[in-house]
Amino acid sequence: MRISNAARSREPFEVSPSVIDVLSVAREVNLRSSGAFDVTLGPLVEAWGFGQAAPLEKELPQARIRALRQRVGSSVLEIDEGRNTLQKSHPLAELD
Repeated sequence: MRISNAARSREPFEVSPSVIDVLSVAREVNLRSSGAFDVTLGPLVEAWGFGQAAPLEKELPQARIRALRQRVGSSVLEIDEGRNTLQKSHPLAELD
């Protein structure tokens, strides 16, 4: 989902109807799982070393965790199914 990760603004941007469909289902799963499934958690996953980027850090500074948490969660992504657009409330929010 490179296009949405490359968009570093809070302005809406157009995506394909297929992307809207997938993200709408992901939003529903997020709600039904009480947030356990979240397509925006990539930055935290990477920070803790469970992704591809860096080895596992034993402890992350609380300030770094707080900063990363501002750009993850269901509230950082607004889906407009009628216009096929996404809008991020934090410009560094990513989809994983």
